[in-house]
Amino acid sequence: MKLNPLAMAALATLFATTAAQAQLTTINFDGAVQTNITSAYPGLTFNAPLSGTGPVRTWAAPNANTPGNVLGLSGQNNFYVFNQTNGAIDIVFDTPVNFVSIASAFVVSTELYTQSTGDPFMAVYNSTSVTAANRIGLDQWAIAGDSCNTATSFCVSGWDSLSFTSATNNIKTIRLTGFAPTAGTASRYAMFDTLTYGVSPVPEPSTLLLSSVGAIGLWLRRRRTA
Repeated sequence: MKLNPLAMAALATLFATTAAQAQLTTINFDGAVQTNITSAYPGLTFNAPLSGTGPVRTWAAPNANTPGNVLGLSGQNNFYVFNQTNGAIDIVFDTPVNFVSIASAFVVSTELYTQSTGDPFMAVYNSTSVTAANRIGLDQWAIAGDSCNTATSFCVSGWDSLSFTSATNNIKTIRLTGFAPTAGTASRYAMFDTLTYGVSPVPEPSTLLLSSVGAIGLWLRRRRTA
């Protein structure tokens, strides 16, 4: 059966959607443990902007988002959980992208369960210069009703996906850390794992699939009528 231009265009749209999705890259950091990853992944550079906290490296963690490693820092105080008071991680894209997401969680000691501030966040910038003027987005950990497990020695939250989509390929840098605690409260410490990013739009496949099927159905109906 030969398809007319309308049906061919619908199928081309569907295939283009699949191709665009395939351009997303996911990194789970589950390779070597305690390894410097400053330039370990092609197209990405990992920086530790706070003095004395770098380089960025992997850490083995039993509560990782994917079994194995999480992102972490090194220096005088080796750690994979941090907030604005003691650490941050910047990820720079060699080629700007328009979609990025990363898994985040927080940890506090059992004696600090009264804590109510300091959630992890991802700030997004259109430049390698991390300034308020260059920030184009921010997403913060937010899982309604999530609670920590008081039966363990640490309070570990659920993993939330922080994400941002831009209308153009202008995401150059993201900064990962946790909000500093307010006066008189204890700190939550942010934890990050599983980075996904892309250099092309990420359309809604269900919408385009329905449009494509509808267009082909319309063509077949006209063909039968004729």
